[in-house]
Amino acid sequence: MKEKQGNKPNSYGKLMKRMLIYLGIGGVCGFFVGIFMTFGVKNGMSDLSDLVRPLALPIIAVIFVVSIVLMEFYSRKLKDTMKHLEEAEDEQYEVLSYEEEKYGAMLMNCNVISQVCDIIVLTFTFSRSWLEEASGKSSPDSWQPVLCFVSTSFSMAIIRCVM
Repeated sequence: MKEKQGNKPNSYGKLMKRMLIYLGIGGVCGFFVGIFMTFGVKNGMSDLSDLVRPLALPIIAVIFVVSIVLMEFYSRKLKDTMKHLEEAEDEQYEVLSYEEEKYGAMLMNCNVISQVCDIIVLTFTFSRSWLEEASGKSSPDSWQPVLCFVSTSFSMAIIRCVM
């Protein structure tokens, strides 16, 4: 009986995490649906691109910082697990081996998710009409797609080095 009572707060915590994740996903999807319903798909996409384009470099920088922090966190967890794995007995070794795989997988997931988020942000940065319009100008605004691409490549390279 006491074991089940001890598991209830843990299951409530897991349920709360899931609810918050689904709330975030629903909010993002609702934002896009609201834009498309208000302006139509073609106008909504151009408005969304116009909204994201000037913020692309800061968004990529935030993705970069968050991914580095998460990867450092999981790297330290993995390092601690590996230290304890050397002196573990049979049963403890199995548990620590599982944790080692889990933290390694989380490191890989952080890497892939940060790359996918960077690519999604970059898709809003490059539009054919905007690039044609900006190619005739010599303003700092015309260099933004190049800067975003370089910063994304740089962040992906650093993330790979951290791993």
